[in-house]
Amino acid sequence: MNPPNAPRILTTTVGSYPVPDWLAALPSEQALLDATRVVFNLQRQAGIDLTTDGELYRFDVNHPDINGMIEYFVHKFGGVRREKLVWLGSLHPGSLSQQYNVCGKPGCRCKARPKPRRHGPYYKVSYVFRGRFTSQFVPRQEVAAVCAELANYKRLRKLTEAWVGLALRLAKEKRKLSA
Repeated sequence: MNPPNAPRILTTTVGSYPVPDWLAALPSEQALLDATRVVFNLQRQAGIDLTTDGELYRFDVNHPDINGMIEYFVHKFGGVRREKLVWLGSLHPGSLSQQYNVCGKPGCRCKARPKPRRHGPYYKVSYVFRGRFTSQFVPRQEVAAVCAELANYKRLRKLTEAWVGLALRLAKEKRKLSA
């Protein structure tokens, strides 16, 4: 006990409270409720003005080893979910280019002087897959579909990038918890 006139550290609230060992060892909904009650009571006994659940709301009884961090961070990324990946539709990596060509026929418009008119436009999609560069022509009537597939692939890359960022943050938080 502190002497009656000892200086006190005024505390109004508690942030993250350590998960009780008994909750991590035998997780259940009832144990989570009990742990939350314990956290509130300990804070009241300590004289804390504004009690909280100590962030136990993040605790996932199905994944006690990570203290609810996956759901917490996934939620922060605004829906990086499997359903979003499914609804992307057809995908195609790469980029689409428009080309105009010159043929080998003598006297053709593509060689006319002073204003040659090349043949085209021709559309070509180019991409790298499994380390191999590929380029193929796209018929004019399929250009819109290929553009949609390229846009879907870019969205997939963006979602994947967010997911990897989430995984990196989660790994960092796991290391903090185990330290």
